[in-house]
Amino acid sequence: DPQVKLDVFGQGRFKVPDDQSGIGGLTIETDNGTNLRLGGNSSYSWIQSHMSLPLYINELGNNTIFNIAGGLVGIGTISPAARLVVKSWDVAAFFRSTANSVPVSIINTGSSVSSIGFKGSTSLNEFNVRLGADGNDLVSYTNNIERTRIAASGNFGVGTNNPLAKLEVYNGNILVRNSSNIDNES
Repeated sequence: DPQVKLDVFGQGRFKVPDDQSGIGGLTIETDNGTNLRLGGNSSYSWIQSHMSLPLYINELGNNTIFNIAGGLVGIGTISPAARLVVKSWDVAAFFRSTANSVPVSIINTGSSVSSIGFKGSTSLNEFNVRLGADGNDLVSYTNNIERTRIAASGNFGVGTNNPLAKLEVYNGNILVRNSSNIDNES
């Protein structure tokens, strides 16, 4: 009881030779010429939208899950080194929300510390310069050492992970330059 021109109930297979040219082993084409192509060769499989049109995956807004059993996802790279790697010569990503003041959350379920690492072209690794949270405190690191902390109480510490005043500098000096008016009120 087919419902459309091709209706397969049960297992099926389309088998084509290796596709080294990017033509596609299977093409699904609409009346207006837009098409979706699937192909593969001995190195990888691919899916592509042609006619310079975007490829929508699940445009209805349901959940889309990639690599549930593990694996890596790369955007702009063929050799991702982490679960998600985005490589770009321009702006790599935008995160926008019209309904949430926190459109991106970074959560570490294995520790109270969760941070973002920054790496410039001369940085040694991704972990030397970081900004993150330790419980309810905001912490910053340079050279992979905690340097400053804003405690949940609002106290700011330099060189201490437990600031006891609005500003605490531990084991160091404070230098104030070009200030002609210093308020000494308590």
